[in-house]
Amino acid sequence: MGKLEQNYRNIKVIYNSDLNYSMYDKKLTTIYLENITKLEAQSASERDEVLLNGVKKSLEDVLKNNPEETLISSHNKDKGHLWFDFYRNLFLLKGSDAFLEAGKPGCHHLQPGGGCIYLDADMLLTDKLGTCIYLMVSLSM
Repeated sequence: MGKLEQNYRNIKVIYNSDLNYSMYDKKLTTIYLENITKLEAQSASERDEVLLNGVKKSLEDVLKNNPEETLISSHNKDKGHLWFDFYRNLFLLKGSDAFLEAGKPGCHHLQPGGGCIYLDADMLLTDKLGTCIYLMVSLSM
């Protein structure tokens, strides 16, 4: 990956460990309690009882197993595609700030709060960047 950065100045490799996601981390109990409060505030005719019961069950499970568990620690247990998608979404929330935070601001004129183009690690570039990309998973902007 480092060779790609050396050979192509517009490619910047950022590892998950280069970034701080604590601003998005929250205790699961807090998330579930907030959602229960929102659902219970709806009128009985508007409220989705199945969803409400599911959220209450999830809260019970977290309280029973690990009341200190957070959004990030729960996703770190799973190293599958959901884990990858979770961190991709957090990365996209950071936008161009991710490059600045990781110390890789060399891509044109990055501004704090700007957007970015994200290529999944399992994509294959088949021509000049921006010309022809074979998408194995997705392209997010």
